[in-house]
Amino acid sequence: MLQQKTVKQSSILDFFRRKNGSLGTTKPLKDLNNGNDATNGSNGKDNNKRPYEVIELDCEGVKEVKFQKTENEIIDVNFISENILDISIETENVDQIMKQKLIKFDDDIALHFKNDFILLKKFRMILASILSEEVHAHLFDENDWEIIENFTSFPASNINSLEEGLALMSLPELKSFIKLYPGINFAVHNKVSLINSIVNYANTSRVVSSDHKKKMPEMIFDRLKEVLKDNHFRLDEYKSNVFKTIFMLYYSPEYSMDQMSQQDDHQWIFGKSRIHEDSYLVYQNNPKQVLYSTKYEFNKFLEAFQNVCNIRSKLKLKKFRYVFEDCLPLAVANFKYCFENWHKKDEKLEPFLRNYTATGMHLKAIRECLPAIERLKEYVEFIEIIFNVILNQSIYGINHRGKLYVRSTIVCQAHLKNSDLAIQTCIFGLTDSHVKWGNRLELFERLQKMINIEEDDSSYFQLCPDYYNKIFKKKEIEADCNRFENDSHLKNFFVVTNSENEKTLMSVESIVIRHYLNNGFKKGIHSESTIYQHILALLFWDQIYFTKVADSFRYHNQFAPLDMNYSLYKSRQTEIDKRLVQVSQFTEMELISEISTSWKSHHEKQSFVKWNETLLDDILNIAICLSSPKVSAICHFMISDYKNLHKGLPDLIVWNPLNKAIKIIEVKSEHDQLSSTQTIWLTYLTHLGLDVEVCHVKPKGKP
Repeated sequence: MLQQKTVKQSSILDFFRRKNGSLGTTKPLKDLNNGNDATNGSNGKDNNKRPYEVIELDCEGVKEVKFQKTENEIIDVNFISENILDISIETENVDQIMKQKLIKFDDDIALHFKNDFILLKKFRMILASILSEEVHAHLFDENDWEIIENFTSFPASNINSLEEGLALMSLPELKSFIKLYPGINFAVHNKVSLINSIVNYANTSRVVSSDHKKKMPEMIFDRLKEVLKDNHFRLDEYKSNVFKTIFMLYYSPEYSMDQMSQQDDHQWIFGKSRIHEDSYLVYQNNPKQVLYSTKYEFNKFLEAFQNVCNIRSKLKLKKFRYVFEDCLPLAVANFKYCFENWHKKDEKLEPFLRNYTATGMHLKAIRECLPAIERLKEYVEFIEIIFNVILNQSIYGINHRGKLYVRSTIVCQAHLKNSDLAIQTCIFGLTDSHVKWGNRLELFERLQKMINIEEDDSSYFQLCPDYYNKIFKKKEIEADCNRFENDSHLKNFFVVTNSENEKTLMSVESIVIRHYLNNGFKKGIHSESTIYQHILALLFWDQIYFTKVADSFRYHNQFAPLDMNYSLYKSRQTEIDKRLVQVSQFTEMELISEISTSWKSHHEKQSFVKWNETLLDDILNIAICLSSPKVSAICHFMISDYKNLHKGLPDLIVWNPLNKAIKIIEVKSEHDQLSSTQTIWLTYLTHLGLDVEVCHVKPKGKP
């Protein structure tokens, strides 16, 4: 059991008393309560002892933060339970947990091994990390520091409703709380549903107090306030903005958008401070470049972030007119303002960092509006926004340019009925150096259809030399069953009847796997790009998660380096090329050993690997059947431009582990067409000498 503190919470974390010292800041912070420098103190105690220090470790790229014991610590970012503030942990668990968290506490600081123990430490870690980084120091003014140092308590007596009080509890706490009330189903796994059940129970129960003065809702509410009494604290909306700023610098914007779309601001802050990161990649974050020159610029970034979240929310509600008439003008005006003020600074940043600037985020807001514009059939405005705003610069959003050229071509041709503009759009896209691979090939094929390019017209074919390489086998098989005719999403399914006249649905991919398992192959899997991505990650883990690339690990919950879809290969070319040679020369046993060892070493870490033991067996078998040289070649091709080539690989792999026969198959039902990226991969794998084919499936008896 967690033990309650007996002393009254009266001070803030001594941890925040200084801005100067070993964590890299330079200006001493004044104690805003008494006007003295926080480094001097005036209470007769030894305040010169730092509450933390940074210790360099031997392991590469990792630092350790050592905290000293502090008195009367409170932390009250939106309903944080006081019972975590004085907690203890069993000695044998300390080393393991501290290793995971990169924290070493003094022996006289007691910690309790509970699910919530991470809350206080985690919140301290977040603020220590952000407030100590020089690239962020200028984003906090004296008012911010005063808020950080002076939390405002929010006692349970100020809870306004039963629903609000219940929302302060975690799901396990709620289940424990309602055990006294028979009739409430607590075997649910959703907090919102459980709260609704409790409120409904309270409102419908006829039970009253012994003196008949209180009904069930009041009785439950009184007990709830007693449970929460003096244990929770809250920040008001204004003060919470400071902590939202800190969390926005700590977590990636993409992750924050997902969280914001699921909960309100207070829940978002509270939830983030409770996140367990045992499984996240533990690397030294390395922010080097300043993304926001002033606090004002960062506030413009936050404004853009909020607009993106708002747009996504409105799109889910199908409020397309609101997005078009309200959100889009705001995004465009802000983008133009930010571009004028900061594009010269941002142009010096690495391309993968520009998305996280104020200007880059406002451009993202504009792109988020495009589906609404199309749904409203405002096609002229759609083209004007793309060409006059988004594509009228080449600093921000460069990875999206190819897709926008393709979409613009379709709109010009199919909706505006303007073939000349569609042709010109294709040519613009094909001459844009940022348009690569699948998008380039699709633009070329659309251009070819519109102007009937002759085979000997080299001037056009030079725009897309990859077009010449399009060669692979095609095969057609007839299913021994009929297609499942329906109006649902189950378009490519067949009805299979067994010997007992029982009917089951089978996907078109399963039909093809069954066909080849009856023709010499022993195993098959519908994996699309997954198997190949896993082989790449497991064999090139150290190269992908190479921490010496500045700013590649800027945020603290990354699944992959920020430059994964940009300069991954270019920034690590020496290391990757060396590894490619090693992989190509592996024996079968070495290949198995390298993949298995990597799997074991990094198991359960958050990445683009799905840690499924069954999948590991398939990965090993497929890698052996492919052979080390071909595995190396496939990895080389994918990692050379991961953004454009990590998808589009064929649907199926069938193999025979006995004779190491392997076939790679792209499955298409009637009227299905290959995407441009699929075409590129089919061609490349064929040139490697692999048995590759496109398999078309037609229903039984259909000519």
